Amino acid sequence: MDLPRSDRLNKLPPYLFADLRRKMKAARDKGVKVVRIDIGDPDQPAPDSVVEELCRTVVDPADLDRHRYGCDRPVEALPAAARDFYSRRYGVDLAEDQLVTTMGSKDAIVKFCLALMNPGDVAIAPVPGYPTYNIGHVFAGGETFEVPLLKANDY
Repeated sequence: MDLPRSDRLNKLPPYLFADLRRKMKAARDKGVKVVRIDIGDPDQPAPDSVVEELCRTVVDPADLDRHRYGCDRPVEALPAAARDFYSRRYGVDLAEDQLVTTMGSKDAIVKFCLALMNPGDVAIAPVPGYPTYNIGHVFAGGETFEVPLLKANDY
């Protein structure tokens, strides 16, 4: 059964990293050594202490929250730790209601666009740039004004 697609869905560009993965695989299949600089995956493992705590928590029957959905404040100490980080790193004092916990940068960018853009608004995105910027604009009903990152424009 073919379901009709929304105009919003039809405006989404192809996912850049899926296309890059296909191209990298094709290059590897031809014997080309591929150096990945395409996506922000960690290139080093998590510290042993983090992995050990994760494993301990998952198997701890006393932790009743281990198999439940997360919430907007998954760790009680998170707001204070985030405020402290921003204060030390950027000299910015944040109130707790100025913090939003998300499931990652994609989730944050889309929610940011949904919160601040109205249909028809225009937002700026660098080219090349993170593809999710455009996705957030599309979901919010806005348009993207692409700004080329060129040496002539001083990047």
